[in-house]
Amino acid sequence: MKKSYMMVLPVILSLILLPVLQGQIVNDADGNEYNTVTIGTQVWMTENLKTTSYSDGTALPNVTGNDEWADISAPAYCRYNNDVDNSLIYGALYNWFAIDGKSNGGKNLCPEGWHVPTDDDWVILLRFLYNNGYGFEDDRRSVAKSLAASSGWKAHNIAGNVGTDQEINNRTGFTALPAGYRNFRGEFNYLGSYSYWWTSTENSGLKARYIFIHNYYNYVGKGDFRKQNGFSIRCLQN
Repeated sequence: MKKSYMMVLPVILSLILLPVLQGQIVNDADGNEYNTVTIGTQVWMTENLKTTSYSDGTALPNVTGNDEWADISAPAYCRYNNDVDNSLIYGALYNWFAIDGKSNGGKNLCPEGWHVPTDDDWVILLRFLYNNGYGFEDDRRSVAKSLAASSGWKAHNIAGNVGTDQEINNRTGFTALPAGYRNFRGEFNYLGSYSYWWTSTENSGLKARYIFIHNYYNYVGKGDFRKQNGFSIRCLQN
């Protein structure tokens, strides 16, 4: 009986630790609505940001041309392939200057009471997932599937990767979609394969920190990239 109890206990704990949907609706400055989810001690939006304005109503420039995007060193946003329908599904793409207080005059791109997460904020999320059974099978760090949406990713054939058995993705309710990105030359890439999110953490004069998920990885990656890149943004409650 004791052995049986010990086998069942981790399953019970895992169920208890699953996040609880808040049922809270958050609106940005444009009136777009976002659902939220609690994961550990944090409350996240379950969609990428779509806003074209700061929380005070100041509009962001929509930069469509490749050369203009490559040359700009001021706040800007775009939609993947400059297609508004893509932003309805995946959210908008922003260069890092759009979230940098020194570049945008101290404005907040997220709704009031929310912020663009720091690198450390993402670390808190990942540590919670590592330590509470959200990895795939016995690999505690293979938590990408628990964050990725349960459809919409390009297929892959290795167990544990985001693009494989997608119906078992998204245990957290985070619902990450493969929004792709716009590189510093203005080119759009990787729709269906990658999620990239800016953090608010600067790495150097040229680069800032970002987080990513890929359809053929089982882990959540981190790195730094040029600030001219257009990445998605997930907002975190203060």
